[in-house]
Formats: sequence, C-alpha cells, structure tokens
Amino acid sequence: MTPQQGNLFPAVRIGRAIPRQRVTVVIPTRDGLPLLRTCLDSIPPAVQRCRADILVVENDSVDPDTIAYLADLAGRAYEP
Repeated sequence: MTPQQGNLFPAVRIGRAIPRQRVTVVIPTRDGLPLLRTCLDSIPPAVQRCRADILVVENDSVDPDTIAYLADLAGRAYEP
C-alpha cells in the first residue's frame, strides 16, 4: 500500500503480486519436420521465461524422418 496524492482527494495505491501460472504450448504436427524443428528450436527462451510445458501433438505422420524425430523426443525434456 502506497499513499499518493490524487487530483482532488488523497489516494492509496494497492499493489498485488500476481502469481505466474503455468502455460502449455501445444504444437500440432503432421509430416512437417522442418517447421516442427524450427518451432522447437525457437521457443526455449520463452519457455524458460514463463516456465511453460511443450506438448507436441502428432497427427498421423507417415514421413519416416518425422516419425524418427518424434520418437527421439518422446518422454524427455527437449533441449536444442
């Protein structure tokens, strides 16, 4: 609480700490390995700042390279 001078009357400013909420970044993908890799390589600074989780949703990919990349990511923290 901080006393302040208002325009006509004395005023009090009340500051409240807003707790940071966890955020989940959802990334849908289907055979888009270059785009997925670019996306995952570009977001770590933002993820670290807001303590976000990353959820990659695979939508029936058939490209072998995409499937191998997703299998490598499965069950572990992603660090570029």
